[in-house]
Amino acid sequence: MAVQVMGAYCSLSESLITRLLSLDISVICDNHSHHLQINSVLLAHTEAKLLNTGSAFSISFDGSVADIVIGVDLIISDLIPSRPDNRWPAEPFLAWAQGELSFSDNVNWWLAEADAASAIARICQANKPCDTIELCGRRSWKEVDTFSEFSNLWQRTAMGKSGNFTPQALSHKPISGMEAIPVGDEIVTRPKLDGIHNLLNDIDGEGWRPLTPLRTALMALIAGIIERRQPD
Repeated sequence: MAVQVMGAYCSLSESLITRLLSLDISVICDNHSHHLQINSVLLAHTEAKLLNTGSAFSISFDGSVADIVIGVDLIISDLIPSRPDNRWPAEPFLAWAQGELSFSDNVNWWLAEADAASAIARICQANKPCDTIELCGRRSWKEVDTFSEFSNLWQRTAMGKSGNFTPQALSHKPISGMEAIPVGDEIVTRPKLDGIHNLLNDIDGEGWRPLTPLRTALMALIAGIIERRQPD
């Protein structure tokens, strides 16, 4: 079995290709040499292959014609990528990492890249086209709480590089914004998740159940931001 990934130049396409290979699904993709390099260890332990030509069930990240076009057939909201790039700029996190300390009244349904890649891989594995289905996290987060979580993790990461930790930084902090929100009190309407849940339920009976905690998704992004800042 194979899946064709078009426009494979962003962090989510990178995670999707790795996920497909881990499921023993061969991948046909552009940017072939890059993906061959980052998946070299995985490719040595799987029957799947990474190919630069061929045709199969296809998914597109750059708007090119495919069985599934990201942004048209599958609309992804509030993705936390593993690194900032042109497709997923990682705002407002990148601005906060650069020292901006402001936040808005926005509400987001943050979606970890790992969960997004897993869901897309399940759809591709089943060769299931979709039509204007939305994908995001299930839980809402106020931006002030997101800012608090990111700032704490960013501060700890900076202290880890210097080795100078403060007692306050090392103390346990409960996750911000965990208080229950009464049904009907949401200020912003969440994207509709019935479509993705029903599709995944039809595929394997598991539905849409994102598993990655916010802090884990933020730490993956922080690692990507730091790596991008490293000199070549």
